Amino acid sequence: MMPGLSIDNNVFPERKDLKKVVKENNAIYDDIVDQAKKINLDKVEYTGEDFVPRSEVKQKQKVYFWIRVYLKEEIEMLEALGVDVKSKLIISDKAHIITPLHKSWDSFNESQLGSNKIGSTLKGIGPCYTDKVARKGLRIKDIFSSDFNLLDLKLNSQIGLPFQMPELKEFFEACEFIKNYRIEQTEFLINKYLDEDKSILAEGAQAAGLDVEFGTYPYVTSSLTTTSGVCVGLGVAPKRIGTVYGVIKGYSTRVGNGPFTTELFDEVGDYISKTGNEIGATTGRKRRCGWLDLEQVKYACMICGVDKIIMTKSDVLSGLEEVKFYNGEYKSFKGWGKLGKEIIDNNFINYVESIQNELKTPVSIISFGTGRDDIMMFSREVQMS
Repeated sequence: MMPGLSIDNNVFPERKDLKKVVKENNAIYDDIVDQAKKINLDKVEYTGEDFVPRSEVKQKQKVYFWIRVYLKEEIEMLEALGVDVKSKLIISDKAHIITPLHKSWDSFNESQLGSNKIGSTLKGIGPCYTDKVARKGLRIKDIFSSDFNLLDLKLNSQIGLPFQMPELKEFFEACEFIKNYRIEQTEFLINKYLDEDKSILAEGAQAAGLDVEFGTYPYVTSSLTTTSGVCVGLGVAPKRIGTVYGVIKGYSTRVGNGPFTTELFDEVGDYISKTGNEIGATTGRKRRCGWLDLEQVKYACMICGVDKIIMTKSDVLSGLEEVKFYNGEYKSFKGWGKLGKEIIDNNFINYVESIQNELKTPVSIISFGTGRDDIMMFSREVQMS
């Protein structure tokens, strides 16, 4: 859970129209695309963030977001599709706001690192966290302050900036826009629903290996991406966390710099990258690809307390003659063909069973495509010895 909220509608430097994204990004949700086609597709834009999942668009009950980046543009896009966002969206009053100045600082700081670049998304997240820890951050509740209109003067009064002060007009317009939506102390709401035995799904952003405490520091994000982020981000006690699902791919990927034990630099790596459409959803950068690193997955399972594994993108490896995973040493498996609910390859089953036996954690769900229905339940006993 990344407790930072950008409501600047001019942050993403390069817009992409939906037609292009549909062709390039296999993570686009088909219902959003279908609905977009019913209106003017050319007027629906993708602003650098993932689309809201179709289940959130179609369900009638409220959807609770702790944070969304580029929130104003996403709201406008969904409302253009006929979604009643005001009845579904609740924003925490404690969410920190990423300002245009944060983004400028992010770009400048990264440019000064030379060959030691972290691989920042340049979205201003790190500088926002810097202000948060320094206790001078700007939170959603602050936009209702009587002196909020003085923020423009405060930001522009900073002397000696190593870059040109960014434009703030659209940022303040976005702040006024957000005031029209439901903003409250969501920690009370979440705990109320838990008291009522209602089901709550908390979805983490980014991998455990990017956690600021237990990840591959300093090549990490600025937040807690492990299970602890649920407690810190939502305001719930650790004892209230139920089942923890760990989501992995059938192989490993990484965006940006940092260690990558199993990275492939050959034609197999290129095949996985191309077939899996491994392009960063936020930055558009090509992801580095490699064999599944079970040492890293084991560590993540330990830190996060994972109960069950969900393995995605199994179909990407279909067609390879040989597939491997790494657990201190490489273990090789025979490849498999096309996968589907009615097509279960014994070589694939052997691969999955070997993974769960190494992890001592059951694989419960497997996906083999980009569609909502391209999943199957998996139930094989874990060999603990």
